[in-house]
Amino acid sequence: MNYLHQGSPAPTIGFEEDNARGEGRPTVWRLIWADDRYEDGTIPADELEYKFEEPQDRPPPPPPPLPPESDIQYVFSGQPAPEAGVWACEADLNLRVRLKKGDPMPRRAEDETVAWVHLPGV
Repeated sequence: MNYLHQGSPAPTIGFEEDNARGEGRPTVWRLIWADDRYEDGTIPADELEYKFEEPQDRPPPPPPPLPPESDIQYVFSGQPAPEAGVWACEADLNLRVRLKKGDPMPRRAEDETVAWVHLPGV
């Protein structure tokens, strides 16, 4: 019997004759019973010690590689964008904006000036 939260990774099944890495075999899981006993937020006293793995948010995909150092264009907040396209904040490459040529480069926070890096082809 396995108790799984919706969205949690499900375990595989392992057998003695499986490889030494213990990866298990591909497994199909089907819901046979949905536990609705806890919907009101109450947990019975005899189950207060139970530990559950909850779904973890997946991290965002890594940003695409930057162009070679010699081709990197840096522009600071408030300056006009020299090219149209996607620009990434140098301090947080996951923070991106799409601008037209001549648009002012944004600030990261209300009054924070940052450098922006052009990501050609994105």
